[in-house]
Amino acid sequence: MSNNTEEIIKIWKELGVEQVRFEFSCGGDSMNDTSITIEGKDGNEIDSVELSDFFDSEVYNKVEFYEASDGHYQGEFGNVYITLSDDEEDFDYNKSSSSEWSERQSSEALVELSDEQITFIKNKVLNINGSSDEFSINYNGDCILTDEEESIVNGLEETILDALREYEPDEYEGELSEWFTFTTNEEGEQITFDGNSIVVQMSNEVNVIKSEDF
Repeated sequence: MSNNTEEIIKIWKELGVEQVRFEFSCGGDSMNDTSITIEGKDGNEIDSVELSDFFDSEVYNKVEFYEASDGHYQGEFGNVYITLSDDEEDFDYNKSSSSEWSERQSSEALVELSDEQITFIKNKVLNINGSSDEFSINYNGDCILTDEEESIVNGLEETILDALREYEPDEYEGELSEWFTFTTNEEGEQITFDGNSIVVQMSNEVNVIKSEDF
């Protein structure tokens, strides 16, 4: 036991500390907000610069935090509960946290179109794809559009994007994000229709919170 730890234990006992709670959040490759609360045996909050400064530094030597994000894993948030060990010669550090993940949810959406729009797609279009803020049409070979056909394309973009922005999968876990990507068909496959609707393959982003105790 270091002299510094021995002195902190002495202060801990003198102040009647029950536990220290280190609240944190991290992600995006950095530690974000942190705070320290020192709690007495009767639930009261205790002020101590010595304890706050010690644990604000020492917690990083005792606990591993996962701040590195990779697009799938977003970060974690929670508390580290610090208590005096049974032998009263050191401290125990117990982390309770929740991690945030960005998952992809695949499903099929139906977008109702006009007869004119469906005819145009069947005659001219190889594939339609995009995202929540992008729209792209791939045509069957070289294609020169008339003014009327340009108007149909503009109507398709508005109709399809408006419908997909309102779309929610029937089943998913977590919080649905506004971001999504979509396609009508993969390379080598045909566009599928269901009556007066086009079938769209959706990939929605869902934010999922997972609880973990260490």
